[in-house]
Amino acid sequence: MPEQHIQVCNSFHANKSEQFDWHNGVTTAPTNCNISQIAGTTWPFVQASPLAVPGKAPGGGPGVLACQIQPGLADGTYQYNVDCCTSAVGKSVTLP
Repeated sequence: MPEQHIQVCNSFHANKSEQFDWHNGVTTAPTNCNISQIAGTTWPFVQASPLAVPGKAPGGGPGVLACQIQPGLADGTYQYNVDCCTSAVGKSVTLP
């Protein structure tokens, strides 16, 4: 079971191979938040780009998508884009 629940508009810290859930409370159903690779950068997730995190559930809970950090990455900061956040600045995951 994933230990971390990451809001799609937040940067975060994680460990190699760590499993976590993306949480999307930003958009209302049925609008997804799309997380995608920045051209020329290393994609830090096991799942292929782009990732579509479902919109907020009709009952008010966040949309959820399971994800995992690549196991063989070097320590460092890996950036990616999220299309539903108010800030145009890319987001990142930092290892470890």
